[in-house]
Amino acid sequence: MSCIGYAAAVMSCWMNVYYIVILAWAVFYFFMSMRADVPWRTCDNYWNTATCVNPYDRKNLTCWSTTDMTSYCTLNGRNVSKIALSDPVKEFWERRALQISSGIEHIGNIRWELAGTLALVWVLCYFCIWKGVRWTGKVVYFTALFPYFLLTVLLIRGITLPGAMEGIKFYVMPNMSKLLESEVWIDAVTQIFFSYGLGLGTLVALGSYNKFTNNVYK
Repeated sequence: MSCIGYAAAVMSCWMNVYYIVILAWAVFYFFMSMRADVPWRTCDNYWNTATCVNPYDRKNLTCWSTTDMTSYCTLNGRNVSKIALSDPVKEFWERRALQISSGIEHIGNIRWELAGTLALVWVLCYFCIWKGVRWTGKVVYFTALFPYFLLTVLLIRGITLPGAMEGIKFYVMPNMSKLLESEVWIDAVTQIFFSYGLGLGTLVALGSYNKFTNNVYK
């Protein structure tokens, strides 16, 4: 049984190492959003491709399907496969934030911006736990309540934007036919693993408050 405990601790360590990278991405987005207009709203940036189309411009595209059920759209005077169309949010993530290379054999250069946010998050993580687990409990008062404050601000901002009701209808009236697509179920399984990670982290965190001689089997 002790091996299970060691395995859970090792898994928690690896999970924290990769999850703090996700936090670094979040901090990067936070800094990039501190401007008058967020850069992932339009396709007018230097990293955008010719197949980038703003979501609100997609309805103005002329699209059709061929006999082999392939869909094409007319974009800037030329025919482009509908699958090849991209949006500014995705291109900001892949071509600006991550700058994904053409393959694993092309490592690319160090993303100094992301390296800086990663270092910042590690420093914040250190100061959250430097006085022990009892100090961590005090930090949780902020980290647990602040997201609710942000969500409330985003909710008020979201419902006041143009077309907010269309988004709400899309949320409460989903397209049930999407359940027939395998990608939806793959994403659902991914979310299950995230929930499992939260449970595992809770067990490790609560276990850290036990005395070293505590009878964990009992």
